[in-house]
Amino acid sequence: MSFNLSASSIRKPVPTIVLFIILTVFGWMSFTQLGIDASPNIDIPAVSVRVTQPGAGPAELESQVTKKVEDAIAGLGNIDNITSTVNDGVSSTVVNFVLGTDSDRATNDVRNAISQIRQNLPADINEPVVQRLEFAGGPIMTYAVVSDKRSVEDLSYLVDQDISRALLSVQGVAQVRRVGGVDREIRVDLDPGSLQALGITATQVNDQIRAFNINLPGGRGEIGGSEQSIRTLGSAANVEVLKSYEINLPNGGSTTLASLGKVTNGYAEARSAALFNGKPVVAFQILRSTGSTLVTVEEGVRKEVEKLEKTLPNDIDLPLIFTRATTIRDSYKSTIDDLISASVLAVVVIMLFLQNWRATLITALALPLSIIPTFAVQKMLGYTLNSMTLLALALAIGNLVDDAVVEIENMDRHIDMGKNPFQAALDSSAEVGLAVIASSATIIAVFLPVAFMGGVPGQFFQSFGVTVAISTIFSTLVARTVTPMLGAYLLNKKIGNDEEEIGDRKQKKVKNKFTFSIFPFIRSKPPTKISQPSATKTSNSSIKTSQPSATKTSNSSIKTNQPSAAKFHPYRNLLKWSLRHKLTTLALAIAFFVASLMLIPLIPKGFVDSGDLGLSSVSVELPPGSTLQDTTEVVQQAKSIIAKNPTVNSILATIGTNASGSGGVNQGTISIQLKPKEERPKKDGKTISQADFEKELRPQFRQIPGARISFESQGGRGGRKDLSIVLKSENPDLLIQTANDLEKQMRSVPGLVEVLSSASLVKPEILVIPDPARAADLGVTVQAIARTASLATIGDNPSNLAKFNLPDRQIPIRIQIDPKSRNDIDTIKNLQVPTKNNTLVPLISVADIKFGSGPSQINRFDRSRQVSVEANLEGIAL
Repeated sequence: MSFNLSASSIRKPVPTIVLFIILTVFGWMSFTQLGIDASPNIDIPAVSVRVTQPGAGPAELESQVTKKVEDAIAGLGNIDNITSTVNDGVSSTVVNFVLGTDSDRATNDVRNAISQIRQNLPADINEPVVQRLEFAGGPIMTYAVVSDKRSVEDLSYLVDQDISRALLSVQGVAQVRRVGGVDREIRVDLDPGSLQALGITATQVNDQIRAFNINLPGGRGEIGGSEQSIRTLGSAANVEVLKSYEINLPNGGSTTLASLGKVTNGYAEARSAALFNGKPVVAFQILRSTGSTLVTVEEGVRKEVEKLEKTLPNDIDLPLIFTRATTIRDSYKSTIDDLISASVLAVVVIMLFLQNWRATLITALALPLSIIPTFAVQKMLGYTLNSMTLLALALAIGNLVDDAVVEIENMDRHIDMGKNPFQAALDSSAEVGLAVIASSATIIAVFLPVAFMGGVPGQFFQSFGVTVAISTIFSTLVARTVTPMLGAYLLNKKIGNDEEEIGDRKQKKVKNKFTFSIFPFIRSKPPTKISQPSATKTSNSSIKTSQPSATKTSNSSIKTNQPSAAKFHPYRNLLKWSLRHKLTTLALAIAFFVASLMLIPLIPKGFVDSGDLGLSSVSVELPPGSTLQDTTEVVQQAKSIIAKNPTVNSILATIGTNASGSGGVNQGTISIQLKPKEERPKKDGKTISQADFEKELRPQFRQIPGARISFESQGGRGGRKDLSIVLKSENPDLLIQTANDLEKQMRSVPGLVEVLSSASLVKPEILVIPDPARAADLGVTVQAIARTASLATIGDNPSNLAKFNLPDRQIPIRIQIDPKSRNDIDTIKNLQVPTKNNTLVPLISVADIKFGSGPSQINRFDRSRQVSVEANLEGIAL
C-alpha cells in the first residue's frame, strides 16, 4: 500500500499538494488557538464536603460530624482516597476519585450520601456544602484595589460585588478570592452588667431582634376592584430606629436596645489581613477552574480588568501585584526559539551532508509539513502547548527528517546510475518503502506506550507520547508522498551517462563529502610528484610515477592529476578495524553497556523539578492560641528580612489564611515576586536563582523565635513540601510519638531542610463542664449552656443572624457580649442561663469552668487519624 501511495503521489502530484495544504492550514489555525500552560492539565475528580458549626472544637466535630461523613461516603465506588481536616468550627472532607470518573456523577453520589445521614448530624450545624472542586492549584494572579478617597469597607464591598461578578464571567475563572479588607456589620455589643441587672440574656435579645427586624409576605388583598399584595415591613429603616427598638424583659416591662449596649454601624471582627510591601491592602486573587489553561485565563482576566477600569470611578486603580503567566510565557517563547533553532541546525547539517540545495530543500520541507499538522491533532485531543508537548516536538525533530533523508539519498543514488529524476523517484520509493515504515513504526512503538502509563504520571506524560507518535506518523506520510514527488520534479539529471565515469565521480563525491563534512580539519595527504609533466590517455600503455611500480591498464583512462597516495578515512578505517577484531569490538560494547547500568544509581531521580518560577511562597505558622496581631508582627519581621534581599521585587502577605484559602489567625502566607532573571544580582559570576535565594533566606528565618517559617514547594507534587511521609493510626498517642521520632531522624539526614510535622500543637481552651446534679435540679440543659456561651461570645450562626436591609444588600446584625468583656473569665462565669422555671441563674452555678487544652487541628486520611512529616530538599534529588 505504501509503495502504491508513493507512485501515485509521483504520477498525480495535485492531490498530495492539496492534502498537505489543507493539513498545514488547519494545523496553523490550531496552533494559534492552542492554550499555553506550564504542564499538562491533570483533572483529578474531587468532591469536597464542608460542614460548619461555629464554636465547636476539633475533637467534637471529628466524632459528631467528620467520622459520620466519611463512613457515609466510603461505600461509594471508584474512591481513591478520603482526606479530612478538622479545625475550630469547620470540618472539611475531600474525596478524591480514581482518574476517569465522571465528576458530575461523583458529586451527585456524594450529595445523596450526605443527605441520607443529615438527621444523624447535630441539629445546630449549618447545612453541609457538597461541591466539586473547581479550581486547579493556587492563585494565578493577584490585583490590589487602591483609592485615596474611599474607605476600606467601600473597597471590600467593591471587590465582593462589582469586581467579583465581572471577573467570574471570564471563561476559566473558578473563584475570585478577596484578601484583606473588612465585612460590614451592624454590631450590638451588650453590656454584661446591664443584662444581669435587667434579668435578660444575650440569647433572648437576639431572638427578639430576629423576630421583629424582618420583612415578610402578608398575603393578598382585593380592595377597590384591584388586587394588592400584602407586605409586612418590620426591618428598621436606619441604625437610629434599630437603637430605639423596645426589648421585652422577662420580669415585665421593656427597655430600648440602646440601653442594653452599644449599637454601631461598623465591621465584623477581623480574622484576616493582607499586607503589600508591609502596608495594609485590599486585594483579590484569581483561581482558575480545572481543565482551563493558565495563560488563556490570565489574558481573559487582564482584558476584563481593562474594561472594569474604564467603568469604575476615576479614583480607583487596580494595579497587578503578580501573575504566574509571565514565567510560563517566557518559558514558552524560549522553547519555541529553541525549536526553531534546532530545525535550522538540522537543515544546515543536512546541507553539509547532501551538498545539494535542491535535495536539502526537499528534505527540510519534512519539518514544517510534519510539525504543523500535529498541532491540529493536539487541538482535537484537548492538549496545550506545555513543557511536555514542546519537549516531544523538540525531541522528534531529529526523527522527522530521517525518513526524508533516506528517501532523497536513495533517489540520488538512482540518478547517479543514469536514470532521470522521475524514474529514480519511482524506483527509489519502491525500494526503501518498507525500511522507512519499519523505522517509523519502531519509534512509535517506543514512545506511544508512554501515553498509557497509569496514575498521575501517566496523565502527565500522555501528551508527550501521543505528540511524538503523531508527528512521526506525519513525517512518514511526508516521506512516502511529498518527498518522492518533489524529488521527481525538482531534482536535476546528472551530466554524463558513462557508467564508469559516473561511478568514479560518485565515489569521489562521497569521499570528499564525508571527509569535509565530518572532519573538515582533516586534509588528505598531498599527491606525490608525477614523473612526467603531462598526462595522456593511451591504450595498452603504462604511465610511470614516483611509486615503486606502475600500473598497467588496458582500454582505460588514467588521470595523472589523481593523487596516488591513500586518503585518511576515519570511519572506514574504524569499521575495517572493528570487522577484523570482532571479539574485541563486542567486548567493548558490553563493557560500555555494563558501565552505563552501573551509573544509573548515580543519576538524580524525581518527578517534576520546581524550576525557577520567579515566585516563592513562604508559610508562617505560630503556636495555637496566637492572635491576629501576633501573627501580623511575625509576618512583618519576616517581610523585613526578605525586603533586604536585592533579588526581591515585591512582597504580598496574607494573614489568617494559608495557601489553600483556609486556616486560622495563627497562620499566614508570604508570596515573594522575584525580579526578572536579567535584573537579578550575580554571585560568583552567576545570576542568583530562586533556589539560591531560598537557600540564603532559610538560616535568617530561624532567627525569628516562636514561629514555623518555611518555603513551600512550587513543583508538581501537589503538596506543600518536596517530601511528605504520611503516618496513619487509630491510636493518637502512638501516632504523635512515632511522628516525633521520625521528625528527629529526618532532621539528621543531609539535604533535608525545613522538616516539620503536621502533628497539631495543643491550643488553650476554656472548658465548661456541666454539673449533672445541679443542672438537673434547676432544669438547665447542656444545649442551653452551650448556646448561651456561644451566642454571648461570638454571636449566632451567620445564617441565623438578623439582617439590616439596604437598597442594594443586606447587612447582618451581630448581637454579642462586648468583646472587651471576654478578656475577663468572670464575665463567662456570670453569663445568665435560663432554667425550666423561666428564671436566670449564673453559668457558674450549674457548671465548672476551668482552663484546659485540646488539639487545634485534626487531620485524617482514609478514615484514620494521620500525621504528615514533611521536608524540603536542598542540594539533593527526590
